[in-house]
Amino acid sequence: MSNNSTYYQLVFCEKFTIQEGIAVIEEKVNELCDNGWQPQGGICVMQNDVGYYNFYQAMIRDF
Repeated sequence: MSNNSTYYQLVFCEKFTIQEGIAVIEEKVNELCDNGWQPQGGICVMQNDVGYYNFYQAMIRDF
């Protein structure tokens, strides 16, 4: 049995345009990747009822 634990984190941002959101979520994900986190699955993009785009990316890391 391993003593390692897997941690989970959800990266989120909300922007008015898809281009802005991609730039922000990409920066946040890259920063976490530089610190040992890995993306789990793909980015989810949803438009809310007032027109903003919500971006989500699951991240995991073993400790």
